Amino acid sequence: MSDAFAVKGKHALVTGGAGFIGSHLVDGLLAHGAARVTIVDSMKYANRAFEEKPRDRVTVLRHDLG
Repeated sequence: MSDAFAVKGKHALVTGGAGFIGSHLVDGLLAHGAARVTIVDSMKYANRAFEEKPRDRVTVLRHDLG
């Protein structure tokens, strides 16, 4: 596996992680073994799929960067 996907056991931060593309990125990080993922999102365009993420590994912070 490429070093680009060497996230096993690491903590990742995803801005916009509650949206369509971001939620798929979060899924990929979790599938590749990320220990924790923190999502920072305004929730303006949130995809309901983010609500199904494992609460013990995903933290959602509502914040508007604009």
